[in-house]
Amino acid sequence: MNLLFLTPARVSGTATYAWSLLSRLQHRPELRLVLFTQNGYVDPSIDPDRVDIIACPTFPSTPRRVAWEHLRLPSRARPHDLDVVWSPGYVAPRFAGGARVVTVHDLYYVRVPAALPFLRRQYYSVGIPGSVRHCDAVLAVSANTAEDLA
Repeated sequence: MNLLFLTPARVSGTATYAWSLLSRLQHRPELRLVLFTQNGYVDPSIDPDRVDIIACPTFPSTPRRVAWEHLRLPSRARPHDLDVVWSPGYVAPRFAGGARVVTVHDLYYVRVPAALPFLRRQYYSVGIPGSVRHCDAVLAVSANTAEDLA
């Protein structure tokens, strides 16, 4: 799981989604879960004995995190021989090894563009369609989002 978009100080619906699913998946013995996180941060609901936590740098800004995620995460993921790399935060790195899955929660950058700063809106306008095109699977959290993506 690519959880680099999550930080300890920020609570969001996307974070709740990722941690809730992971808290259930961690109990499935047939799964080996590898988490790529900023500075090894995981939600308290996650049992560190049940998952492999790969501590990546802490990023002072979103642009630095995005650059690292797309340029360095693939090389950090390769040694783990991953079957699937799941990015639950809208955008997935293009080359991350294994099958790639992305979750798109909504298209608010299109529906309510004023809700986002210009650079984030630009990032989503390139990153989300690119992820949808290049991932092996796309998870939409609602029928409305699935229709918007289609």
